[in-house]
Amino acid sequence: MKKKLHIILMLNLMLSVAMNAQTTLISENFDKLIAGPGQQIPLKWTAKNANNDFASWDIIANNANNPNNSLSAPNAGVMPFGIDGNNDFLLTQMVSLKKGVSYKVRFWYKTVSAATSFEKMSVFVISDTTLAALKTASTNFTNDLITNTEFEKVEFVFKPTVDAPHALVFHSYSDPIMFLTVIDDIELVSPITASSDPETIQLSVAPNPVNDVLDIRSNALIEEVWLIDVQGRVVLNNRQTATQLMLDVSKIEVGNYLLRIKNADGQTISKKIAIQK
Repeated sequence: MKKKLHIILMLNLMLSVAMNAQTTLISENFDKLIAGPGQQIPLKWTAKNANNDFASWDIIANNANNPNNSLSAPNAGVMPFGIDGNNDFLLTQMVSLKKGVSYKVRFWYKTVSAATSFEKMSVFVISDTTLAALKTASTNFTNDLITNTEFEKVEFVFKPTVDAPHALVFHSYSDPIMFLTVIDDIELVSPITASSDPETIQLSVAPNPVNDVLDIRSNALIEEVWLIDVQGRVVLNNRQTATQLMLDVSKIEVGNYLLRIKNADGQTISKKIAIQK
């Protein structure tokens, strides 16, 4: 009897593990590529240069002067300097996704020179990879003021609305005479369960526009908050572990700002904020 019970328990455990198993559909750190002349992107990936300038997505390698270009050595993906401004899409290989299933996307990103460069990038998953569809796609991650020169981690969850092959897309749309956007250690994992989903985070920031106190609420612990002006300067910084913060902005000048919120898991969320009096 004990032996049968043990077998049943083992079978239940194996079934539970199988039901919660995750499959890595995309995993890319750019390290199999060799940096050099000409464009280098992973096999089956595509780069679409919507403004037809000389710059498009490529790879960047660690070197003696810049030993930390990549998160995992030796390479990372990069959107190079663009004289005319960027409008470039980097698409991964297509992978089959199921309608209504939760898929987790994870990647790291940074810029190289925040003193002179304020990069812009959005990231999304899409089944229609025509240029027209890419230009009007809803995004899962957007940062219009990338100033972090150290890698920051991003995770989000995507649920397809159709059964179809999809691509993960990185869109650089920085202004003219900007510098470098770097991405590394990209993953798309499926399926995920609700208990393992870090992106069931619910965040509210109100009022917006604001004139005195900004009410920030989250169902996940907030670790740090930055308010950044259009010049990339941090005008307000708050370190307080809580799920609700009241941020006094009454002494901040009128204008548009980027509110960057980091939770206790290291994920960073950015929101555009307008301060009015």
